[in-house]
Amino acid sequence: MKILLLEHPRSTTAERCNDIANTPLSSCLLTGYAAGMLKGEGHDVEIVEGYLDGLSYDDIRNTLIALKPDILGCISSTTGNQIRLSSLFSKE
Repeated sequence: MKILLLEHPRSTTAERCNDIANTPLSSCLLTGYAAGMLKGEGHDVEIVEGYLDGLSYDDIRNTLIALKPDILGCISSTTGNQIRLSSLFSKE
C-alpha cells in the first residue's frame, strides 16, 4: 500500500517553540517513527516535509496529485492548518 505522511508548512514564531526542549515543534520524530514502522510492515511510504523543505500548499497539492497515495497521514496541531489542508484533498 502506498502511504504518504505529510508534515504541513507552518510559520516560525517564538510561540511555536518548546521551552523544555528548546527546539522548534518541527523536530518531532513521530512521522519518522511511523514511517519506519509502516515500512517494516512492507508498505511503500513517502514523507513530505512541507515545513523543513519550505513547500507551499500548492507544492503539496501537486505532490498529492503526482504520488496518488492510498492513505494520507497528516500531522497537524492547529485547526487553521487542518482546514487549509482539507482543501487540498478534493479529487481531481
